[in-house]
Amino acid sequence: MEMNFENAFTFLAQDPKYKGKLFVGGVLSLLWFILLFLPLIPLSLGGLKVGAISFLVFYCLDFLVFVYLVGYTYLVANNRVHNSEEILPCWCEFRRILAAGLKSVVGYSVFSIPIFALIAVIFVVFLLFAFVPSDMLSFIFSFFLLVLVCCVLVLGVFYTLCCYLMMASFAEDLKILSFIDFKKAYLMIKENWINYLILLLLVFAVGVILQIVACVLICTIIGIIFIPSLCFYSGLVTMDLIAQFVKTKAGSEI
Repeated sequence: MEMNFENAFTFLAQDPKYKGKLFVGGVLSLLWFILLFLPLIPLSLGGLKVGAISFLVFYCLDFLVFVYLVGYTYLVANNRVHNSEEILPCWCEFRRILAAGLKSVVGYSVFSIPIFALIAVIFVVFLLFAFVPSDMLSFIFSFFLLVLVCCVLVLGVFYTLCCYLMMASFAEDLKILSFIDFKKAYLMIKENWINYLILLLLVFAVGVILQIVACVLICTIIGIIFIPSLCFYSGLVTMDLIAQFVKTKAGSEI
């Protein structure tokens, strides 16, 4: 099976109710965007205490909406991987969608622990560096800090290249541990690395297209409203590409 870039943009139409489902996704995406800025209103009008409470409430709601949207896109990918008749899940499947979203957030967080830990070490070294009295120790700390920053950059590139592979692993079975199942990921890419490179290029192309369209929409106030919906749609396109990659792996094993 070959990856089809055009099909990733049009597969939604295979669902007879895709317009309504896409509309709901767009509304939730807009809600997520609005909730990011709503805490600023009570913070500016109601003082620090009211602002802190509203900040906590609104961002908890915002996180819930974010998890729900992410879970939905992963269910779409899972449906595509297993050739489910249900192209786009029904938004009313609240528990199923939320469970997939929470699993993806937990799994990706576990996958990202090494780079977060390294960043924390850099932060601690930077604080210690500010209190070092000796020039010699200052030089040692500077060198050590430089090495750590280089390690973060290298690790960041590695994570950027591997994250879609781990997302594909998770999309196949929706299990948290799939995000850190490196053996499974290796087997997935072992005989299929060319298609993975194609996946990375296609995902990059989707990002470029998204930025171009967003730059056009941002020119008008009405256009800005549609940018969150555009991000949701691009997420669905990316998930279909990931699903196509998983299916090419299955095809290479035949």
